[in-house]
Amino acid sequence: MKARSARLTVRGIPPDVEEVLRERAKQSGLSINRVIVDVLIEAMPGEKRYADFSQLVGCWEPDEAFDEALAMQRQINPEDWI
Repeated sequence: MKARSARLTVRGIPPDVEEVLRERAKQSGLSINRVIVDVLIEAMPGEKRYADFSQLVGCWEPDEAFDEALAMQRQINPEDWI
């Protein structure tokens, strides 16, 4: 059985914290709610648990040397299959 998600209301968030959360949401393209949930998950003690891979979305930067290394690894040597 899947645990239900809690609905919480948080009051008294300092303006500078709100500003950082809203900026993080804007930069990541995520909702403010998703950003807050991610921050709370990151703050949990012990093993980190993630609801999804949103922290990885949009962080890949093209790298020609990496692409060349992958291309070399993907070459098939027919002699290895005899």
